[in-house]
Amino acid sequence: MSRTFYKFALYFNILVTAVGMYYGYKYFQLGEKIVELPDYPNLFIIDQVLILIAIGILLTYFHHKKFKHAFIVLVIATIISLFHFITGYTWLLGRPWGTLDQVSFLALTASDLAFGVVLLYSNARTKPYLKKLGIVICIFLPVVIVLYIIVISTTNAALRTTLSDTFRWIELIGSFIPILYVLHFFKEMNETPLEDTAQLAR
Repeated sequence: MSRTFYKFALYFNILVTAVGMYYGYKYFQLGEKIVELPDYPNLFIIDQVLILIAIGILLTYFHHKKFKHAFIVLVIATIISLFHFITGYTWLLGRPWGTLDQVSFLALTASDLAFGVVLLYSNARTKPYLKKLGIVICIFLPVVIVLYIIVISTTNAALRTTLSDTFRWIELIGSFIPILYVLHFFKEMNETPLEDTAQLAR
């Protein structure tokens, strides 16, 4: 792949990371009240669209590198992510899907966890930062899944409040994870010869 592709992937992932960290910071401040922000619908849409484009870049990369298992799992995760986006957007419009909203979040988180496992045990693990990403995902997301199930199933108001506050930290910490994508594409770009140099080598 060319340095041009890696530059695009790098700069775009920096943008995705910056938006995600802003969202994480605002959620840390406001918790579930973040949805009351006047610009929240726009922030939600921008965040989701950027994520989908970043996924497209990653799929292109996996396909080129022949990381077959990572590619397949990411395709499945993308389909689930699109469904989650639809349920989230209709919720913003005041048409919640009830328990289906919760199911879509759990399905999305589970698919992301599967992606982390694949990064650890497929040929994608040959890339140091992707392997680190897999380790972080496999540690982080099981905690998210367990806590979320407790939140939606408990009738204890005090426990629900405590766990909701815990999710502020989870959202903030999770917003830093995409930095590993930035580091990965930066490394790939630096290891790729300049186009002019590559042509001269021929």
